[in-house]
Amino acid sequence: MKDFLAKSILVVVSSLLVILLAEVAIKMLPGEQESTEQKYWEYDAELGWFHVKGAAGTFDSQRHNFHGSVSFDQDGLRNNGVPPLAHPKTKILLLGDSTTAGFEVSDGETFSSVLEGKLRDAGKSVRVYNAGVRGYGTDQELLLLRRMQVRLKPDIVIYTFCENDLRDIMTIKNRYRVFSKPAYVLEADNLKLLNSPAKKMYLEEYSYINYRAGAYEIEAGAERSTGVWSWLRANSYFYSFLDDLYYYKVRSSAILNPDFDSAMQERLFLRLVNEMQAASPKFYLAAFTQSDDPALGKYGYVRDLAASHHIPFLDAIAEFKAGEAYFYPQDGHWNQLGHKTFGAALFTRLKGEI
Repeated sequence: MKDFLAKSILVVVSSLLVILLAEVAIKMLPGEQESTEQKYWEYDAELGWFHVKGAAGTFDSQRHNFHGSVSFDQDGLRNNGVPPLAHPKTKILLLGDSTTAGFEVSDGETFSSVLEGKLRDAGKSVRVYNAGVRGYGTDQELLLLRRMQVRLKPDIVIYTFCENDLRDIMTIKNRYRVFSKPAYVLEADNLKLLNSPAKKMYLEEYSYINYRAGAYEIEAGAERSTGVWSWLRANSYFYSFLDDLYYYKVRSSAILNPDFDSAMQERLFLRLVNEMQAASPKFYLAAFTQSDDPALGKYGYVRDLAASHHIPFLDAIAEFKAGEAYFYPQDGHWNQLGHKTFGAALFTRLKGEI
């Protein structure tokens, strides 16, 4: 028994020593080890958060093996890596979340850049505005569309759906986000906007919307790290791994992983998309995919939903071939090939419309 205890203590101490040495080594390496999306964000009372206008820098992850050089224009929109046309005949506005923002690749490699480049090579007088923002839901994209309609007056609007959009529209504050966000609810089948202007909350507060018998409820609270855990959050490279393990595997709190009413999610999502469609001269829905399989990432679901509700859908999945690697493993966002493939697919479907 004593031998077992001694060996156990030795294993624990050795493991902690290895982690400590790895932490020191990582801190000593030149350059940024992990970039945070928040360094390009600022509080926005109307949207929750938005890009810092004119910001520029890198978005890196050694863990996921990506490096993107990112920059934003005077409106806080992602640049396309080439000088924009000053007076384009056609303006295309792209809406979406992190898949559209494309921080994992450089300005000239996003599908926004690919689409604009191909259209201009084809002799089209076009400017493509990339209004993708990491973490956005369909509700924030609707609010952003209304803002950009006034500023830019786009001729075409494309909203790229991602599976987590369904969760995001039921979220007021995600525990992992720095800022809270406005969110719509359905009340007597009418849209009602909550948390507007967006309240400032501390990091580990959470607030979700759910429905019981058709009526909405707010589920809110806080999961705060204290003591040594708080220090680790602020200082440790490895803390995020432990944080995920604790809250999503060990504790697995239902409030942090809500079981949303899928029927109400769909109703709300469709209402928001219809509002986007009504606000746009020409509106298209598209969808993120990591492969040629429509079952993955709810690609087939949203494509069929669009068809059944007469929403124009830009179907790009045929260009994604089996066996190709279009995304960063364990990260889930498109790599350069994913962006190139999707941008080319959009060009094929839009060139006759411009």
